[in-house]
Amino acid sequence: MKQEFQFAVATLEQEKANQQAVIQAQLAKEEQARQTFYATPQGQAYLAQQRLLQQQQAMQYQQQQMLAQQRMQQEQQARQQAWQDLGNTIQQSAQSLTNTLNNNTQMMNNMSNQIQMNNQQMMQNWGGNRGGSINCYNLGSITRCNY
Repeated sequence: MKQEFQFAVATLEQEKANQQAVIQAQLAKEEQARQTFYATPQGQAYLAQQRLLQQQQAMQYQQQQMLAQQRMQQEQQARQQAWQDLGNTIQQSAQSLTNTLNNNTQMMNNMSNQIQMNNQQMMQNWGGNRGGSINCYNLGSITRCNY
């Protein structure tokens, strides 16, 4: 049984070697046919066509890479512009708020001054109608009058 097994293994190895030899012979035959074809004018034209196709593919790849780079740059510029626009909007809003606060403060000051002047005039008129004298003076934002 051992001898039969060894014989079967040897037979399989021989068949495998024979198959490998057949495959190698077929590959060599195909390579020889290719080389023979490439030596003909049609084969040379085919090789030239293949080289041209490879060059075109390489150029297309380079163009795609350049376009991708351009898109990335444009996106980066758009992001930078968006941040700049946001900063400008914030700055304009802050300036508008500052202007509004300044205008409101000026309006309040004007109103306060007008009230003080009206108050002084009213008190002087009131005092003059009574026949007495009234002295009014400003203490910051307050008007004081002596009767």
